[in-house]
Amino acid sequence: MEATASKEAPSRGGPVPPPAPPQGVPMPPIPAPVPPGGAPPAPQPHPPAPPANAPTDILVTSRTLKVEAKLFYLDLKENPRGRYLKITEKSYGQRSTIIVPEQGVGWFADMFAFHASGGDGAPGLAVEELQVENKAFFFDVGENPRGRFLKVSERGGPATRSLLIVPDGGEANAGWAQFAHALTHINDVVKGGDGDGGEGVESGGRSSAGDAYVGGGGNEQVDG
Repeated sequence: MEATASKEAPSRGGPVPPPAPPQGVPMPPIPAPVPPGGAPPAPQPHPPAPPANAPTDILVTSRTLKVEAKLFYLDLKENPRGRYLKITEKSYGQRSTIIVPEQGVGWFADMFAFHASGGDGAPGLAVEELQVENKAFFFDVGENPRGRFLKVSERGGPATRSLLIVPDGGEANAGWAQFAHALTHINDVVKGGDGDGGEGVESGGRSSAGDAYVGGGGNEQVDG
């Protein structure tokens, strides 16, 4: 009597697994589970990359000043919101920046010219505080054993406070006179010129620049 092969009954309490496909035939993809109450969310596309010609801040004109041991970069820039002057001080491994709206550039030029001339000028120029947009700027003259300096403070805007220290530059306030000259040029551009898109370099101050002056400065700030 031949023995018959017995078939194992499927285990109770669970679904019967699908039969294995023949060798060489790939398994069909397993569909994603559908959450209760609806179809699975469609995949979100990646945000498009910004165009290569996206608008950026354009340099209109620029001046670089060397006053004693410090370098100052004066950059008039333009973006869709308007023009602004970025003044950066670099000294002793530190960098400090203030941002001046275009309406304040002429006042800055007048203030530096006023102090470069020893304070001789119209009495109104002695007012050393300017409110423009959401910012306030202050000019203060200070002196220590190393020399005289102008402290230019900015309050408001993205930074709570930012500070520049500009030495007088020695004889005839040469450093302040440099600033007045450069700012006058930039203000002429603000009032109607297109600028040169380039950079001018001016230098002056005491010859013993390394020991002539030590001034403080704030941390570098973001332009905006």
